[in-house]
Amino acid sequence: MRSHSLLCIVTLIFLAFGNGSSVAKVSCPERPLGALSYPWLIEEVMEGDRYAEIYLDVTKSGEPLACRIGKTNIRSESNKFNVCLAFMSTRGWREGVSQSTPDSGRTTIKREYVAYGGKHQKAEREARKLYFQQHPEVSPKCFPDGY
Repeated sequence: MRSHSLLCIVTLIFLAFGNGSSVAKVSCPERPLGALSYPWLIEEVMEGDRYAEIYLDVTKSGEPLACRIGKTNIRSESNKFNVCLAFMSTRGWREGVSQSTPDSGRTTIKREYVAYGGKHQKAEREARKLYFQQHPEVSPKCFPDGY
């Protein structure tokens, strides 16, 4: 009797919501796997952001060997250390390594670090909202929360 009640409930749910064929498919733009660029991305450094030029010494295979910080507005030495530590713990910095680097050699690549301040976060939230208003064919479900 209990399984009969469960079957009735499942049947009612199926009838109430249909088989899903009437649900419109979500339209998502093509993006390369792992891409972190969004149409509303504001790339320039804004007031309140923390930034640093990162110089990484890497092997030809992209393994980090050393990290230095160039131009920055980060004042705390411990914060600078933590930024370098994050870059050093990332493997596979092959992009930017010249093919002319000897197998046993090392080269230096430059990367940018930006931590958004409040103004930048607010500006991107507003730009994201405007993007979806202007592009109703694209669903916010296509993008992870927070982006």
